[in-house]
Formats: sequence, C-alpha cells, structure tokens
Amino acid sequence: TANADHSDGLLVAYFTQDAFSLDVGSRGDCGRANVANAAYNATRATAAGSGDLGQRPNMPLLVVNRYFLRPVTYRTDSGESVVTYSLTCWGNGGGTAELVSGIERLSLRFGVVDANSGRAPARFLSASDVNGLAGGTFNGDVYASGWDRVVAVEVCVLARSFSRAEPMAGSAQVTDCNGAPYTPASGVLVRRFTQVFALKNPRMTRDNS
Repeated sequence: TANADHSDGLLVAYFTQDAFSLDVGSRGDCGRANVANAAYNATRATAAGSGDLGQRPNMPLLVVNRYFLRPVTYRTDSGESVVTYSLTCWGNGGGTAELVSGIERLSLRFGVVDANSGRAPARFLSASDVNGLAGGTFNGDVYASGWDRVVAVEVCVLARSFSRAEPMAGSAQVTDCNGAPYTPASGVLVRRFTQVFALKNPRMTRDNS
C-alpha cells in the first residue's frame, strides 16, 4: 500500500501460541504489547487467564503489525524545525510505536520467479505490478497467482540527517529507491539503504502429474 510521499506500507500478520514472551515475533506486537488485548482474540483466549503471559491460549492468537511512514516535525538543538517522516508501526496489541525517525522514503519491491530462474527471484516488481502478474508452472512448481510467485522482498529506505553539514560540491544528490535522482535540502545528508529478504514459506505447490 502507498502512503506518505509516495512511500509504501507493509502489513505483517501471523498466528502464535507463544505464552511467555512479548518479544516481536512472539506474543507481542511491534510495540511489545500483548496481542491478547485485541477484541477478536478474546474468543481464542477463552480459558480463565489464558490471555495472560504464562498461560497458553485455547487457539493461536492473531498478531497484526502495520509499518508505515508518519509525518513528524522535530526541533534540533540549534532551534531549527525539521519536517520529515518517522517509520512507525501499529500493532493490534494496542496503539502505535515510533521505530526510526528521519526516514524520507520507504519502498518495497517483490522478487518473483519465472521460467528460467528456478526458485530464485528473476526480477523485482512493485505491488501493483505483482497484482497484474499471472500465475504459471515453472520448473515443476505451480504458482496460482502473481503473488504466489513472490519468493523475496526488497526493502529500501532513504534516511536523512537532522543536523546540517557543510555542503560539498557534487555530493548532495543521491539516487532514490526508484532509481531516480533525489536532491535533499542544502546541507542535509541522505543515504539509501537496501536489503533483500528471502521468504521462508513461499506459496507454491509441486506438479506431480
């Protein structure tokens, strides 16, 4: 999904029966809040106290984390107001948590397989392009839709400094997450960070015909 300044958002949902930890990826959401607090998890934690740590729920609890950029304004030590974005997460355990400030762009692209790539990504596409991608059978694996062909996610962020440095000739312009030139305000340092994550459970079935 798209949000602030043409950036992307990401929703991650999974089930857990963890009873002892509020670490992210266990019983807690991205703000380390207990997801048993969510109303729709009440019927899954029906036994007395099963919503509390140390007690297993009757059924796995749904964890939902939504990552997005939120506009924020900071004031530097010199008194300057800086308008930028903060990487923020909303979790279904309760409320939002600010993770990293000074993020100008967040971009997600999805690595898809094709007939010649085996199970490795052949190319990286936007979410809208994956929506329009057909499924198929490649190398004996059956992919029902374009999203089933996704085997990796590329995450790119554009991060900025809050304080201004002395501008240097030829060093201000950088390449943004879409490969386009990006020119920050005078004296502001901007860096692009990119990481590719492989999916451990890609959606596909084996063609045994």
